[in-house]
Amino acid sequence: MPASLYIFLSGAFLFILVRLLHGSLRRRFIDKIPGPRRTSWINGNVPDLLRSPEISDAHFAWLKEYGTVLKTHAEFGAIQYILNTSGYNFPKTPSGRASSALILGKGIVWADGAQHAKQRKIMTPAFSFNTLRDFIPMFRNKAQKTVNKIKEQIELTENPVVNMVPWFSRTTLEIIGAGIVLLPLFIYNNQFYASLLASADYDFEAIDGGQTNQLTQAYSNLMADAFYKLSDRDITVTYLMGKVPDFVYDLMKLLPTRSLKRIRRYMPVVMKVAQEVVDKQTALYAHGKEGSKDLMSVLVRANLSEDPRTKLTNEEVISQLTTFFFAGHETTASSLNWALYELSRHPEYQTKLRDEIKALRTRVAERGDGEITITDLDSMQYLPALMKETLRYHPIVPGLFRNAGKDDHIPLDIPIKLTTGEVVSSIPVERGQQSVWGDDADVWRPERFLEDHEHKQQTRLGVIGNIATFSSGIRSCIGVLEMQAILLELIENFEFSPPPGNIEIIRASVRVMGPMVKGSKSGRTELPLTVKPL
Repeated sequence: MPASLYIFLSGAFLFILVRLLHGSLRRRFIDKIPGPRRTSWINGNVPDLLRSPEISDAHFAWLKEYGTVLKTHAEFGAIQYILNTSGYNFPKTPSGRASSALILGKGIVWADGAQHAKQRKIMTPAFSFNTLRDFIPMFRNKAQKTVNKIKEQIELTENPVVNMVPWFSRTTLEIIGAGIVLLPLFIYNNQFYASLLASADYDFEAIDGGQTNQLTQAYSNLMADAFYKLSDRDITVTYLMGKVPDFVYDLMKLLPTRSLKRIRRYMPVVMKVAQEVVDKQTALYAHGKEGSKDLMSVLVRANLSEDPRTKLTNEEVISQLTTFFFAGHETTASSLNWALYELSRHPEYQTKLRDEIKALRTRVAERGDGEITITDLDSMQYLPALMKETLRYHPIVPGLFRNAGKDDHIPLDIPIKLTTGEVVSSIPVERGQQSVWGDDADVWRPERFLEDHEHKQQTRLGVIGNIATFSSGIRSCIGVLEMQAILLELIENFEFSPPPGNIEIIRASVRVMGPMVKGSKSGRTELPLTVKPL
Protein backbone atom coordinates (compact mmCIF):
# COMPACT_ATOMS: atom_id res chain seq x y z
CA MET A 1 0.00 0.00 0.00
CA PRO A 2 1.44 3.47 -0.89
CA ALA A 3 3.03 5.33 2.01
CA SER A 4 1.00 8.39 1.05
CA LEU A 5 -2.19 6.50 1.84
CA TYR A 6 -1.03 5.80 5.39
CA ILE A 7 -0.12 9.46 5.84
CA PHE A 8 -3.54 10.61 4.64
CA LEU A 9 -5.35 8.10 6.83
CA SER A 10 -3.30 8.93 9.91
CA GLY A 11 -3.94 12.64 9.47
CA ALA A 12 -7.65 12.08 8.91
CA PHE A 13 -7.90 9.85 11.99
CA LEU A 14 -6.16 12.41 14.24
CA PHE A 15 -8.36 15.23 12.92
CA ILE A 16 -11.54 13.27 13.64
CA LEU A 17 -10.30 12.15 17.06
CA VAL A 18 -9.62 15.75 18.16
CA ARG A 19 -13.11 16.83 17.06
CA LEU A 20 -14.74 13.92 18.86
CA LEU A 21 -12.84 14.49 22.10
CA HIS A 22 -13.85 18.15 22.01
CA GLY A 23 -17.51 17.24 21.51
CA SER A 24 -17.46 14.69 24.33
CA LEU A 25 -16.56 17.41 26.83
CA ARG A 26 -19.91 19.13 26.29
CA ARG A 27 -22.75 18.09 28.57
CA ARG A 28 -25.83 17.46 26.40
CA PHE A 29 -29.46 16.73 27.06
CA ILE A 30 -29.07 13.47 25.14
CA ASP A 31 -26.79 12.18 27.91
CA LYS A 32 -29.80 12.05 30.25
CA ILE A 33 -31.74 9.63 28.02
CA PRO A 34 -31.39 6.02 29.25
CA GLY A 35 -29.70 3.46 27.05
CA PRO A 36 -27.10 0.66 26.91
CA ARG A 37 -23.43 1.17 27.68
CA ARG A 38 -21.06 1.25 24.72
CA THR A 39 -19.44 -2.15 24.16
CA SER A 40 -16.64 -0.81 21.97
CA TRP A 41 -14.69 2.37 22.65
CA ILE A 42 -14.28 2.98 18.93
CA ASN A 43 -17.56 1.69 17.51
CA GLY A 44 -19.96 2.15 20.43
CA ASN A 45 -22.99 -0.17 20.16
CA VAL A 46 -22.69 -0.67 16.39
CA PRO A 47 -21.11 -4.16 16.76
CA ASP A 48 -24.06 -5.15 18.99
CA LEU A 49 -26.41 -4.35 16.11
CA LEU A 50 -24.35 -5.81 13.26
CA ARG A 51 -23.08 -8.97 14.94
CA SER A 52 -26.03 -10.09 17.07
CA PRO A 53 -27.07 -13.71 16.30
CA GLU A 54 -30.19 -12.39 14.60
CA ILE A 55 -31.35 -8.95 13.51
CA SER A 56 -33.32 -7.14 16.22
CA ASP A 57 -32.01 -9.24 19.11
CA ALA A 58 -30.24 -6.19 20.51
CA HIS A 59 -33.16 -3.87 19.67
CA PHE A 60 -35.72 -6.02 21.47
CA ALA A 61 -33.52 -6.37 24.54
CA TRP A 62 -32.94 -2.61 24.71
CA LEU A 63 -36.62 -1.81 24.18
CA LYS A 64 -37.64 -4.08 27.03
CA GLU A 65 -35.08 -2.52 29.35
CA TYR A 66 -35.16 1.16 28.37
CA GLY A 67 -38.50 1.76 26.60
CA THR A 68 -39.42 3.13 23.19
CA VAL A 69 -37.00 6.08 23.33
CA LEU A 70 -33.39 5.25 24.14
CA LYS A 71 -29.85 6.40 23.49
CA THR A 72 -27.23 4.21 21.80
CA HIS A 73 -23.62 4.96 20.94
CA ALA A 74 -22.44 5.04 17.35
CA GLU A 75 -18.83 5.12 16.14
CA PHE A 76 -16.88 7.23 18.61
CA GLY A 77 -19.52 8.66 20.10
CA ALA A 78 -40.15 9.83 15.97
CA ILE A 79 -40.38 8.52 12.55
CA GLN A 80 -43.19 10.83 11.25
CA TYR A 81 -41.34 13.96 12.34
CA ILE A 82 -37.88 12.92 11.20
CA LEU A 83 -38.85 11.33 7.87
CA ASN A 84 -41.74 13.49 6.75
CA THR A 85 -42.21 16.73 8.65
CA SER A 86 -38.52 17.67 8.84
CA GLY A 87 -36.94 15.31 6.30
CA TYR A 88 -34.12 17.56 5.13
CA ASN A 89 -33.34 18.66 8.69
CA PHE A 90 -32.24 15.08 9.44
CA PRO A 91 -29.76 14.07 6.71
CA LYS A 92 -28.12 10.68 6.49
CA THR A 93 -25.07 10.07 8.63
CA PRO A 94 -21.66 10.46 6.95
CA SER A 95 -20.88 6.75 7.40
CA GLY A 96 -24.30 5.86 5.97
CA ARG A 97 -23.66 7.97 2.90
CA ALA A 98 -20.20 6.44 2.52
CA SER A 99 -21.72 2.94 2.54
CA SER A 100 -24.36 3.99 0.00
CA ALA A 101 -21.73 5.40 -2.35
CA LEU A 102 -19.72 2.19 -2.24
CA ILE A 103 -22.63 -0.03 -3.33
CA LEU A 104 -24.89 2.35 -5.26
CA GLY A 105 -22.74 5.22 -6.43
CA LYS A 106 -23.56 8.86 -5.70
CA GLY A 107 -27.18 8.75 -6.81
CA ILE A 108 -30.46 9.67 -5.16
CA VAL A 109 -29.97 7.38 -2.14
CA TRP A 110 -26.60 9.00 -1.42
CA ALA A 111 -27.65 12.60 -2.14
CA ASP A 112 -28.88 14.97 0.57
CA GLY A 113 -30.41 18.42 0.86
CA ALA A 114 -30.71 20.51 -2.30
CA GLN A 115 -28.92 17.87 -4.38
CA HIS A 116 -31.44 15.21 -3.33
CA ALA A 117 -34.37 17.56 -3.91
CA LYS A 118 -33.12 18.33 -7.43
CA GLN A 119 -32.62 14.67 -8.38
CA ARG A 120 -35.98 13.68 -6.91
CA LYS A 121 -37.78 16.42 -8.83
CA ILE A 122 -36.12 15.43 -12.12
CA MET A 123 -37.04 11.76 -11.77
CA THR A 124 -40.53 12.09 -10.27
CA PRO A 125 -42.34 11.89 -13.67
CA ALA A 126 -40.94 8.37 -14.16
CA PHE A 127 -42.82 7.21 -11.04
CA SER A 128 -46.18 8.87 -11.44
CA PHE A 129 -49.36 6.92 -10.72
CA ASN A 130 -50.23 6.62 -14.43
CA THR A 131 -46.75 5.34 -15.30
CA LEU A 132 -46.66 2.78 -12.50
CA ARG A 133 -50.20 1.64 -13.31
CA ASP A 134 -49.05 0.51 -16.73
CA PHE A 135 -46.22 -1.55 -15.24
CA ILE A 136 -48.56 -4.19 -13.78
CA PRO A 137 -48.81 -6.35 -16.94
CA MET A 138 -45.02 -6.44 -17.16
CA PHE A 139 -44.71 -7.37 -13.47
CA ARG A 140 -47.15 -10.22 -13.94
CA ASN A 141 -45.46 -11.37 -17.15
CA LYS A 142 -42.10 -11.71 -15.37
CA ALA A 143 -43.75 -13.42 -12.40
CA GLN A 144 -45.44 -15.95 -14.70
CA LYS A 145 -42.07 -16.60 -16.35
CA THR A 146 -40.56 -17.36 -12.95
CA VAL A 147 -43.47 -19.64 -12.04
CA ASN A 148 -42.82 -21.70 -15.19
CA LYS A 149 -39.07 -21.91 -14.49
CA ILE A 150 -39.65 -23.10 -10.92
CA LYS A 151 -42.06 -25.77 -12.18
CA GLU A 152 -39.40 -26.90 -14.65
CA GLN A 153 -36.79 -27.11 -11.88
CA ILE A 154 -39.06 -29.21 -9.66
CA GLU A 155 -39.88 -31.56 -12.54
CA LEU A 156 -36.27 -31.96 -13.70
CA THR A 157 -34.74 -32.45 -10.26
CA GLU A 158 -37.70 -34.34 -8.80
CA ASN A 159 -37.00 -32.32 -5.65
CA PRO A 160 -39.78 -30.13 -4.24
CA VAL A 161 -37.36 -28.14 -2.05
CA VAL A 162 -36.52 -24.86 -3.79
CA ASN A 163 -34.19 -22.10 -2.63
CA MET A 164 -36.33 -19.03 -3.31
CA VAL A 165 -33.55 -16.44 -2.84
CA PRO A 166 -31.97 -16.67 -6.34
CA TRP A 167 -35.37 -16.86 -8.05
CA PHE A 168 -36.62 -13.64 -6.49
CA SER A 169 -33.31 -11.91 -7.17
CA ARG A 170 -33.44 -12.88 -10.86
CA THR A 171 -37.11 -11.95 -11.23
CA THR A 172 -36.80 -8.49 -9.73
CA LEU A 173 -33.54 -7.82 -11.60
CA GLU A 174 -35.19 -8.65 -14.92
CA ILE A 175 -38.12 -6.41 -14.00
CA ILE A 176 -35.70 -3.54 -13.42
CA GLY A 177 -34.15 -4.10 -16.84
CA ALA A 178 -37.57 -3.89 -18.48
CA GLY A 179 -38.95 -1.14 -16.28
CA ILE A 180 -36.23 1.48 -16.84
CA VAL A 181 -37.08 1.70 -20.56
CA LEU A 182 -40.78 0.92 -20.50
CA LEU A 183 -42.87 3.03 -22.87
CA PRO A 184 -46.23 3.37 -21.09
CA LEU A 185 -48.03 4.30 -24.30
CA PHE A 186 -47.34 0.88 -25.80
CA ILE A 187 -47.40 -1.34 -22.75
CA TYR A 188 -50.42 -3.32 -23.87
CA ASN A 189 -49.06 -3.94 -27.33
CA ASN A 190 -47.08 -7.07 -26.52
CA GLN A 191 -45.50 -7.34 -29.93
CA PHE A 192 -44.15 -3.78 -29.88
CA TYR A 193 -43.08 -4.15 -26.26
CA ALA A 194 -41.05 -7.27 -27.08
CA SER A 195 -39.41 -5.63 -30.09
CA LEU A 196 -38.57 -2.57 -28.02
CA LEU A 197 -36.71 -4.66 -25.46
CA ALA A 198 -34.91 -6.63 -28.14
CA SER A 199 -33.81 -3.58 -30.12
CA ALA A 200 -32.66 -1.71 -27.04
CA ASP A 201 -31.06 -4.85 -25.52
CA TYR A 202 -32.28 -3.99 -22.04
CA ASP A 203 -33.63 -7.46 -21.32
CA PHE A 204 -31.20 -8.62 -18.65
CA GLU A 205 -32.36 -12.22 -19.16
CA ALA A 206 -31.75 -12.84 -15.47
CA ILE A 207 -34.53 -15.44 -15.13
CA ASP A 208 -33.34 -17.60 -18.05
CA GLY A 209 -29.64 -16.79 -17.74
CA GLY A 210 -29.25 -17.79 -14.11
CA GLN A 211 -25.68 -17.75 -12.86
CA THR A 212 -24.27 -17.21 -16.37
CA ASN A 213 -25.76 -13.70 -16.48
CA GLN A 214 -23.12 -11.05 -15.67
CA LEU A 215 -25.37 -8.98 -13.42
CA THR A 216 -26.69 -12.05 -11.65
CA GLN A 217 -23.11 -13.10 -10.95
CA ALA A 218 -22.16 -9.64 -9.72
CA TYR A 219 -25.09 -9.49 -7.30
CA SER A 220 -24.94 -13.12 -6.16
CA ASN A 221 -24.62 -13.12 -2.35
CA LEU A 222 -23.10 -9.63 -2.56
CA MET A 223 -24.47 -8.29 0.72
CA ALA A 224 -23.58 -11.37 2.78
CA ASP A 225 -20.09 -11.54 1.28
CA ALA A 226 -19.46 -7.87 2.00
CA PHE A 227 -21.32 -7.20 5.24
CA TYR A 228 -22.12 -10.37 7.20
CA LYS A 229 -20.49 -10.32 10.67
CA LEU A 230 -18.32 -7.29 10.00
CA SER A 231 -15.09 -6.97 11.93
CA ASP A 232 -14.36 -3.88 14.03
CA ARG A 233 -11.86 -2.88 11.33
CA ASP A 234 -14.53 -2.93 8.62
CA ILE A 235 -16.92 -0.89 10.77
CA THR A 236 -14.24 1.68 11.62
CA VAL A 237 -13.09 2.05 8.00
CA THR A 238 -16.65 2.73 6.82
CA TYR A 239 -17.07 5.34 9.56
CA LEU A 240 -13.81 7.08 8.66
CA MET A 241 -14.72 7.10 4.95
CA GLY A 242 -17.66 9.32 5.80
CA LYS A 243 -15.43 11.85 7.54
CA VAL A 244 -12.60 12.42 5.07
CA PRO A 245 -12.28 14.53 1.88
CA ASP A 246 -13.14 12.94 -1.45
CA PHE A 247 -9.55 12.31 -2.53
CA VAL A 248 -8.83 10.42 0.72
CA TYR A 249 -12.13 8.55 0.32
CA ASP A 250 -11.01 7.37 -3.13
CA LEU A 251 -7.72 6.14 -1.67
CA MET A 252 -9.49 4.36 1.18
CA LYS A 253 -11.55 2.37 -1.32
CA LEU A 254 -8.30 0.53 -2.12
CA LEU A 255 -7.90 -0.79 1.43
CA PRO A 256 -7.78 -4.63 1.65
CA THR A 257 -10.81 -5.10 3.91
CA ARG A 258 -13.23 -7.94 3.21
CA SER A 259 -16.06 -5.55 2.36
CA LEU A 260 -14.05 -3.38 0.00
CA LYS A 261 -12.48 -6.31 -1.85
CA ARG A 262 -15.95 -7.78 -2.58
CA ILE A 263 -17.30 -4.40 -3.67
CA ARG A 264 -14.33 -3.88 -6.00
CA ARG A 265 -15.29 -7.09 -7.81
CA TYR A 266 -18.92 -6.02 -8.11
CA MET A 267 -18.81 -2.34 -9.00
CA PRO A 268 -16.99 -2.45 -12.40
CA VAL A 269 -19.57 -4.91 -13.74
CA VAL A 270 -22.62 -2.88 -12.76
CA MET A 271 -20.99 0.40 -13.89
CA LYS A 272 -20.21 -1.12 -17.30
CA VAL A 273 -23.80 -2.33 -17.78
CA ALA A 274 -25.19 1.04 -16.65
CA GLN A 275 -22.99 2.92 -19.13
CA GLU A 276 -24.08 0.59 -21.95
CA VAL A 277 -27.73 1.26 -21.11
CA VAL A 278 -27.15 5.04 -21.10
CA ASP A 279 -25.23 4.95 -24.40
CA LYS A 280 -27.92 2.92 -26.17
CA GLN A 281 -30.78 5.04 -24.85
CA THR A 282 -28.93 8.23 -25.81
CA ALA A 283 -28.59 6.91 -29.35
CA LEU A 284 -32.32 6.13 -29.45
CA TYR A 285 -33.06 9.63 -28.16
CA ALA A 286 -30.96 11.15 -30.96
CA HIS A 287 -33.13 9.30 -33.50
CA GLY A 288 -36.40 10.37 -31.87
CA LYS A 289 -37.18 6.92 -30.44
CA GLU A 290 -37.43 7.76 -26.76
CA GLY A 291 -40.42 7.61 -24.47
CA SER A 292 -41.89 10.58 -22.66
CA LYS A 293 -41.75 9.55 -19.02
CA ASP A 294 -39.88 6.26 -18.69
CA LEU A 295 -36.87 6.46 -16.37
CA MET A 296 -34.20 6.24 -19.06
CA SER A 297 -35.77 9.02 -21.13
CA VAL A 298 -35.96 11.23 -18.04
CA LEU A 299 -32.29 10.57 -17.23
CA VAL A 300 -31.07 11.07 -20.80
CA ARG A 301 -32.90 14.38 -21.12
CA ALA A 302 -31.41 15.51 -17.82
CA ASN A 303 -27.94 14.46 -18.97
CA LEU A 304 -28.27 16.44 -22.21
CA SER A 305 -29.89 19.48 -20.60
CA GLU A 306 -28.02 22.80 -20.58
CA ASP A 307 -30.13 24.16 -17.72
CA PRO A 308 -28.28 23.68 -14.39
CA ARG A 309 -31.66 23.26 -12.64
CA THR A 310 -32.48 20.16 -14.69
CA LYS A 311 -28.95 18.98 -15.56
CA LEU A 312 -27.54 15.68 -14.30
CA THR A 313 -23.88 14.85 -14.90
CA ASN A 314 -22.91 11.54 -16.46
CA GLU A 315 -21.71 10.35 -13.03
CA GLU A 316 -25.10 11.22 -11.53
CA VAL A 317 -26.97 9.44 -14.33
CA ILE A 318 -24.84 6.30 -13.99
CA SER A 319 -25.29 6.42 -10.21
CA GLN A 320 -29.09 6.61 -10.59
CA LEU A 321 -28.98 3.43 -12.67
CA THR A 322 -26.65 1.55 -10.32
CA THR A 323 -29.00 2.61 -7.52
CA PHE A 324 -32.09 1.29 -9.30
CA PHE A 325 -30.30 -1.88 -10.42
CA PHE A 326 -29.49 -2.76 -6.81
CA ALA A 327 -32.11 -1.10 -4.62
CA GLY A 328 -34.85 -1.80 -7.16
CA HIS A 329 -34.33 -5.55 -7.01
CA GLU A 330 -32.59 -6.38 -3.71
CA THR A 331 -35.16 -4.78 -1.40
CA THR A 332 -38.17 -6.22 -3.20
CA ALA A 333 -36.58 -9.67 -3.53
CA SER A 334 -35.77 -9.76 0.18
CA SER A 335 -39.31 -8.71 1.14
CA LEU A 336 -40.73 -11.44 -1.09
CA ASN A 337 -38.49 -13.99 0.62
CA TRP A 338 -39.85 -13.06 4.03
CA ALA A 339 -43.46 -13.01 2.82
CA LEU A 340 -43.16 -16.59 1.54
CA TYR A 341 -41.29 -17.65 4.66
CA GLU A 342 -44.21 -16.53 6.83
CA LEU A 343 -46.78 -18.01 4.47
CA SER A 344 -44.99 -21.37 4.61
CA ARG A 345 -45.50 -21.30 8.39
CA HIS A 346 -49.14 -20.16 8.17
CA PRO A 347 -50.95 -22.43 5.64
CA GLU A 348 -54.35 -21.17 6.81
CA TYR A 349 -53.44 -17.70 5.59
CA GLN A 350 -52.39 -19.11 2.20
CA THR A 351 -55.89 -20.56 1.85
CA LYS A 352 -57.49 -17.19 2.59
CA LEU A 353 -55.26 -15.54 0.00
CA ARG A 354 -56.11 -18.07 -2.72
CA ASP A 355 -59.81 -17.66 -2.08
CA GLU A 356 -59.39 -13.89 -2.31
CA ILE A 357 -57.42 -14.15 -5.56
CA LYS A 358 -60.05 -16.46 -7.06
CA ALA A 359 -62.78 -13.96 -6.17
CA LEU A 360 -60.74 -11.16 -7.71
CA ARG A 361 -60.26 -13.09 -10.94
CA THR A 362 -64.02 -13.64 -11.10
CA ARG A 363 -64.75 -9.91 -10.70
CA VAL A 364 -62.20 -8.98 -13.37
CA ALA A 365 -63.66 -11.54 -15.79
CA GLU A 366 -67.23 -10.37 -15.13
CA ARG A 367 -66.41 -6.83 -16.19
CA GLY A 368 -64.79 -8.16 -19.37
CA ASP A 369 -61.30 -6.97 -18.48
CA GLY A 370 -58.23 -9.11 -19.02
CA GLU A 371 -55.93 -7.16 -16.73
CA ILE A 372 -55.78 -6.64 -12.98
CA THR A 373 -55.42 -2.97 -12.05
CA ILE A 374 -53.98 -1.04 -9.12
CA THR A 375 -57.57 -0.43 -7.97
CA ASP A 376 -58.16 -4.19 -7.97
CA LEU A 377 -55.05 -4.79 -5.87
CA ASP A 378 -56.02 -2.05 -3.44
CA SER A 379 -59.50 -3.57 -3.06
CA MET A 380 -58.03 -6.77 -1.65
CA GLN A 381 -57.83 -7.38 2.10
CA TYR A 382 -55.56 -10.34 2.77
CA LEU A 383 -52.79 -9.59 0.25
CA PRO A 384 -52.18 -5.99 1.46
CA ALA A 385 -52.36 -7.20 5.07
CA LEU A 386 -49.76 -9.89 4.32
CA MET A 387 -47.45 -7.33 2.78
CA LYS A 388 -47.90 -4.70 5.45
CA GLU A 389 -47.26 -7.15 8.26
CA THR A 390 -44.24 -8.64 6.48
CA LEU A 391 -42.78 -5.19 5.85
CA ARG A 392 -43.43 -4.26 9.47
CA TYR A 393 -42.09 -7.44 11.03
CA HIS A 394 -39.23 -8.10 8.59
CA PRO A 395 -37.99 -4.61 7.67
CA ILE A 396 -35.43 -5.06 4.91
CA VAL A 397 -33.38 -2.15 6.18
CA PRO A 398 -33.71 -2.85 9.90
CA GLY A 399 -32.27 0.48 11.03
CA LEU A 400 -32.36 3.95 9.47
CA PHE A 401 -29.67 6.35 10.63
CA ARG A 402 -30.00 10.13 10.47
CA ASN A 403 -27.97 13.09 11.69
CA ALA A 404 -29.57 16.21 13.09
CA GLY A 405 -28.78 18.81 10.43
CA LYS A 406 -29.55 21.61 12.87
CA ASP A 407 -30.69 22.06 16.47
CA ASP A 408 -34.28 20.83 16.76
CA HIS A 409 -36.91 19.28 19.06
CA ILE A 410 -38.41 15.85 18.27
CA PRO A 411 -41.98 15.60 19.69
CA LEU A 412 -42.92 12.36 21.51
CA ASP A 413 -46.34 10.69 21.52
CA ILE A 414 -45.55 9.16 24.91
CA PRO A 415 -43.55 11.19 27.46
CA ILE A 416 -40.40 9.53 28.82
CA LYS A 417 -38.53 9.72 32.12
CA LEU A 418 -34.89 10.79 31.98
CA THR A 419 -32.16 9.32 34.14
CA THR A 420 -32.53 12.41 36.34
CA GLY A 421 -36.20 11.58 37.01
CA GLU A 422 -37.50 14.45 34.86
CA VAL A 423 -40.43 13.65 32.53
CA VAL A 424 -40.27 15.20 29.04
CA SER A 425 -42.55 15.18 25.99
CA SER A 426 -39.94 16.20 23.40
CA ILE A 427 -36.26 15.49 22.78
CA PRO A 428 -33.97 18.43 21.98
CA VAL A 429 -31.24 17.34 19.55
CA GLU A 430 -28.09 19.17 18.61
CA ARG A 431 -26.73 19.44 15.12
CA GLY A 432 -24.76 16.29 14.35
CA GLN A 433 -26.56 13.89 16.70
CA GLN A 434 -27.83 10.65 15.22
CA SER A 435 -31.32 9.13 15.51
CA VAL A 436 -32.22 5.45 15.09
CA TRP A 437 -35.66 3.87 15.13
CA GLY A 438 -37.25 0.50 14.44
CA ASP A 439 -40.26 -1.75 15.03
CA ASP A 440 -41.16 -2.81 18.55
CA ALA A 441 -43.61 -5.67 17.99
CA ASP A 442 -42.29 -9.25 17.93
CA VAL A 443 -45.26 -11.23 16.58
CA TRP A 444 -46.11 -11.72 12.89
CA ARG A 445 -49.89 -11.16 12.73
CA PRO A 446 -51.29 -9.74 9.46
CA GLU A 447 -54.79 -9.69 10.94
CA ARG A 448 -53.83 -6.47 12.73
CA PHE A 449 -54.33 -4.73 9.38
CA LEU A 450 -57.72 -6.36 8.85
CA GLU A 451 -59.23 -5.12 12.09
CA ASP A 452 -61.58 -2.24 11.37
CA HIS A 453 -60.89 -2.93 7.67
CA GLU A 454 -63.46 -0.45 6.34
CA HIS A 455 -61.71 2.39 8.16
CA LYS A 456 -58.23 1.15 7.24
CA GLN A 457 -59.03 1.06 3.53
CA GLN A 458 -59.31 4.83 3.53
CA THR A 459 -55.50 4.76 3.55
CA ARG A 460 -54.44 2.79 0.50
CA LEU A 461 -51.37 0.57 0.51
CA GLY A 462 -49.86 2.77 -2.19
CA VAL A 463 -46.11 3.22 -1.94
CA ILE A 464 -45.50 2.58 1.77
CA GLY A 465 -48.86 1.95 3.42
CA ASN A 466 -47.66 3.79 6.54
CA ILE A 467 -44.87 1.23 6.95
CA ALA A 468 -41.37 2.71 7.09
CA THR A 469 -39.59 -0.39 5.74
CA PHE A 470 -38.95 1.32 2.40
CA SER A 471 -38.25 4.62 4.19
CA SER A 472 -40.80 7.41 3.92
CA GLY A 473 -41.43 11.03 3.05
CA ILE A 474 -38.72 12.48 0.83
CA ARG A 475 -37.04 9.07 0.51
CA SER A 476 -39.98 6.73 -0.06
CA CYS A 477 -39.59 3.68 -2.33
CA ILE A 478 -41.89 2.12 -4.96
CA GLY A 479 -41.31 -1.64 -4.55
CA VAL A 480 -44.68 -2.51 -3.01
CA LEU A 481 -46.69 -2.62 -6.24
CA GLU A 482 -44.18 -5.01 -7.77
CA MET A 483 -44.42 -7.26 -4.71
CA GLN A 484 -48.22 -7.42 -4.97
CA ALA A 485 -48.14 -8.54 -8.60
CA ILE A 486 -45.47 -11.21 -8.01
CA LEU A 487 -47.08 -12.61 -4.86
CA LEU A 488 -50.43 -12.88 -6.60
CA GLU A 489 -48.96 -15.17 -9.28
CA LEU A 490 -46.92 -17.29 -6.87
CA ILE A 491 -49.68 -17.87 -4.34
CA GLU A 492 -52.10 -18.79 -7.09
CA ASN A 493 -49.72 -21.37 -8.59
CA PHE A 494 -47.93 -22.91 -5.61
CA GLU A 495 -48.45 -24.13 -2.08
CA PHE A 496 -45.50 -23.35 0.21
CA SER A 497 -44.43 -25.20 3.36
CA PRO A 498 -41.23 -25.57 5.42
CA PRO A 499 -38.58 -27.99 4.09
CA PRO A 500 -38.13 -31.42 5.67
CA GLY A 501 -35.90 -31.68 8.70
CA ASN A 502 -35.17 -29.35 11.56
CA ILE A 503 -34.17 -26.33 9.44
CA GLU A 504 -34.39 -22.93 11.14
CA ILE A 505 -34.22 -19.66 9.22
CA ILE A 506 -32.63 -16.65 10.92
CA ARG A 507 -32.76 -12.96 10.04
CA ALA A 508 -29.13 -12.23 9.22
CA SER A 509 -27.66 -8.73 9.27
CA VAL A 510 -26.11 -8.17 5.84
CA ARG A 511 -26.88 -4.43 5.70
CA VAL A 512 -30.34 -5.61 4.63
CA MET A 513 -32.26 -8.36 6.44
CA GLY A 514 -31.37 -11.58 4.68
CA PRO A 515 -32.69 -15.11 5.34
CA MET A 516 -30.02 -17.66 6.33
CA VAL A 517 -30.13 -21.27 7.50
CA LYS A 518 -29.12 -21.32 11.15
CA GLY A 519 -25.76 -23.03 11.62
CA SER A 520 -24.89 -22.93 7.92
CA LYS A 521 -21.17 -22.52 7.24
CA SER A 522 -21.68 -21.22 3.69
CA GLY A 523 -22.27 -17.61 4.69
CA ARG A 524 -24.90 -17.36 1.96
CA THR A 525 -28.44 -16.04 2.11
CA GLU A 526 -30.91 -18.81 1.29
CA LEU A 527 -34.54 -19.74 1.87
CA PRO A 528 -35.27 -23.42 1.19
CA LEU A 529 -39.02 -24.11 1.01
CA THR A 530 -41.09 -27.08 -0.05
CA VAL A 531 -42.95 -25.93 -3.17
CA LYS A 532 -45.99 -27.84 -4.44
CA PRO A 533 -47.44 -26.81 -7.84
CA LEU A 534 -51.23 -26.43 -7.79
